[in-house]
Amino acid sequence: TLELTPGPAGRLVERYPDGDIVEIGRVNAWDPPRRFAMEWRLPIFAADEVTHVEVEFRPVDTGCRVEVRHSGWSHLRPDHPARHGLDDRQFLTSHGRLWSELLSSLRDIAVRLTPLHSHGESHESRT
Repeated sequence: TLELTPGPAGRLVERYPDGDIVEIGRVNAWDPPRRFAMEWRLPIFAADEVTHVEVEFRPVDTGCRVEVRHSGWSHLRPDHPARHGLDDRQFLTSHGRLWSELLSSLRDIAVRLTPLHSHGESHESRT
């Protein structure tokens, strides 16, 4: 389970069923409702290895557009275990798909949790 502590000194942790907690991110920009940014790292990263995630929320006619930029991968050596043996193109394509799946899941949850509009139309009927 991922847990984000909001705020400028927030952090992102991964909680495991056995009770272990691993910090995988530190918030370094907090500007609700527009954006937040954080340093992100896997548990296998060395102390000086870090990537950066920026999330922006933009209003659109149908709700909210969420844009994610995950940068800093070029600072990791080509044979880094996080790359799973993939070359740059394959790795970035794979990582883009992962973010796409995560954001699609987030959208689905948001749609399920959004109450019906006053005129009776649900977000689900418009997606």
